[in-house]
Amino acid sequence: MIAPARLAAYDVLRAVNTGRADLSAALARVRSRLDDERDRALASEIATGTLRWQGACDAVIAAFAGRPPAKLDPEVLDILRMTAFQLLHLDRIPASAAVNDAVDLAGKAGKQSAAGLVNAVLRRISRERAHLPLPPRPPDAGVNPRFSAASPSRSEALAYLSTTLSHPEWLVARWLDLHGFEAAEAWAIFDNSPATLTLRANTLRISRDALAERLAALGVETEPARFAPQGLSVRGGNPVLTPLASEGLFAVQDESSQLVAELTAAAPGERILDACASPGGKATAMAAAMENGGRSERDSTAFCSMRPARGSGRSVGIRTFDGADRQMTSSGWRRSRSACSDALARLLPPGDGSSTRPVPASPRKTRPWSAAFSKSIGTSRPRRNAYQLSSRGSSRLRDISGPFHSATSSNRSLPPCW
Repeated sequence: MIAPARLAAYDVLRAVNTGRADLSAALARVRSRLDDERDRALASEIATGTLRWQGACDAVIAAFAGRPPAKLDPEVLDILRMTAFQLLHLDRIPASAAVNDAVDLAGKAGKQSAAGLVNAVLRRISRERAHLPLPPRPPDAGVNPRFSAASPSRSEALAYLSTTLSHPEWLVARWLDLHGFEAAEAWAIFDNSPATLTLRANTLRISRDALAERLAALGVETEPARFAPQGLSVRGGNPVLTPLASEGLFAVQDESSQLVAELTAAAPGERILDACASPGGKATAMAAAMENGGRSERDSTAFCSMRPARGSGRSVGIRTFDGADRQMTSSGWRRSRSACSDALARLLPPGDGSSTRPVPASPRKTRPWSAAFSKSIGTSRPRRNAYQLSSRGSSRLRDISGPFHSATSSNRSLPPCW
């Protein structure tokens, strides 16, 4: 019998790689059918880790299968990827159990003819895990951190960063050119590290310090987040299993996502348009910052959201959401624009609100907003972002970036976003 966690992780990978769902939505879907919290945690770890290390896993699979990944059936490739990740990165997983489940999973996926290939490739990976055919770290990287465009060492550095550390080549090439090898390597290693579970205190109901005390009484160890003023990093225990989770006292939200809401400097009495609000973490954070001051009898302030997660505000005591909850369609936008009236204090433009999408193999081409869209939101500069629409947002950015840069080991600016 295939372990429920592995079967769930396989379903997540198929959903993500076929475009049926992003990672967070796919994980939420399979978690509902797993009764054991340990299975939920393992399924999440396998799925996210496989996507994180996909480049390196593909290189190993190609070497041992004797064919490029594109020549393998998609179902077989996902099975090989997720099992290779378990063999190489999860030390508490018995190799025999992982390989046997992979072979059974191939049959369950209707690929019984590939079971022999799956078994052979994975057993070879298990045997040779200490000597994988991956590009090594360039020996002169520390001596020559910046390589010329035509140097062989640059090619070796890019191969190591993109394949062994599993990052798109275009991205690590940009980091290498702008910041040097050591910074690019450190960033790639950081990207591949599992994120710390971070909570955001719902300040409409409790302060961060009071939340930390109540969690500690229930055996959950936390410490203040590094930058987010309402964030708590979990060091021990599972806060989601405590009674506090159902009381709406906190939300599980990555610190970077919390900072997006913080930098908008939302304040009571303002009108905000969030055009990428799904599943609603940043939207509820900004609504809390508005102190529920946006809803009055004359409706002087509304929190307008194009793509909110329905009900995400009600459970945490938020009343500032506008009723215009709809997908971003042309007709929906016109109705929402009317509901929001003419003046907007803040704008979060449409885009990928989630950080759970795989990094593209090539740079994204951003389509500029149309003149009609710009006019409808009350700005003639469509490339303005949420922070440029607010002087307080700019000062908040300086307030937060100050300690961030002082905490780093150098004055080098961070690699640019893509």
